[in-house]
Amino acid sequence: MRIAVYYDLAPGGAAFALARFVAHLRRGHSVAVIAPRGAWPLPGGVEWIGEAPRPLPGALYYARRFLLPRRLAALARAEEELAGRLGAFDRVLVHACRERGAPALLSMLGGRAQYYVTEPLRLYREPRPQDALPEPLWRAARAIYAPISRRLNAEDTRHARAAGTLIANSDYTRLRVAEVYGREAVVAPPSLDPFYLEAPPGAGDGGFVLSPGALIPQKGHGRVIRALATWPSPPPLVVAGFHGRTGYAHRLQRLAARHHVPLRVVRDLDPETLRRLLGQARVVAIAAVREPFGLVSLEAQAAGRPVVVVDEGGLPETVAPGETGLVAAAHGEEFSEALHALWADGPRQERMGARGRERVAEMFSPERCGARLEEALR
Repeated sequence: MRIAVYYDLAPGGAAFALARFVAHLRRGHSVAVIAPRGAWPLPGGVEWIGEAPRPLPGALYYARRFLLPRRLAALARAEEELAGRLGAFDRVLVHACRERGAPALLSMLGGRAQYYVTEPLRLYREPRPQDALPEPLWRAARAIYAPISRRLNAEDTRHARAAGTLIANSDYTRLRVAEVYGREAVVAPPSLDPFYLEAPPGAGDGGFVLSPGALIPQKGHGRVIRALATWPSPPPLVVAGFHGRTGYAHRLQRLAARHHVPLRVVRDLDPETLRRLLGQARVVAIAAVREPFGLVSLEAQAAGRPVVVVDEGGLPETVAPGETGLVAAAHGEEFSEALHALWADGPRQERMGARGRERVAEMFSPERCGARLEEALR
């Protein structure tokens, strides 16, 4: 088949996972890519045929919501021009647009487009994440953005329903797709980057809990701080992310200080530093709010460290409970108790870490996950 891949992702786990999908597909198919120039090195034999519309930078990204009709029209014109280049392709794998969820390109291509859904657009479809804006400000923002949110959600749903096939990154996302879009989806989870298996398993000798993820409220770092605050003597916590918001990092520092949790924030993370931190962490805590999958959970297990994840979103799908990590309720004392039990049990940490490394290498290899995506595209 001739396959084109379209995406405009920011640097991070999802972009690298898509790159691994492309590397797998090009072994048996002719593959071309429409993507931000230089987003990641293209594998040999993959052609770059155009650039996806660039998201607005910085504050303009949020201001664009007040110019929504004009912005949507501009994006549609750009995608219409790109659609004209895709007539010779048998399949077009389309990833979510950073600005508005499902791109208009899906409606333009119809049945030839396969939509890889990491999650339906969240814009005010879900409750306020803890540690987001204070409740009064959140309610005010919702009121201001309500007409814009309705328009974006309607566009997201309309374009997603036009695609030939919907492909979800997890069973959780598959259920959300049925709920929001009213359609069935097949599941093709992202693969683990073999980079995280290249180093020897970590010894967990750093003496800290690691909470990895972008510095945004949805990643649940505040939940981890509150869980550790219930311990008689909280251990050091490291929060590390590839990108995020400076204001949120400052809020985390203040929250940790109030609860007497020693906190270090690592920003502008690179894969090498993340791999090192994962291997040094005694326990990795992942408390993200309705995370659609949770690639960093696989990376932690590949580094040979046990994980404690919350029982929501797609995170439980990344763990064999009691075997490679623990799954606990985010609210109440269960998450804190699970973290404490694992922190205090060195032999159990080592057993779980070793088994987790074996399991993710087998279950989430680029070959295995790539084959599932390839089957969905047929």
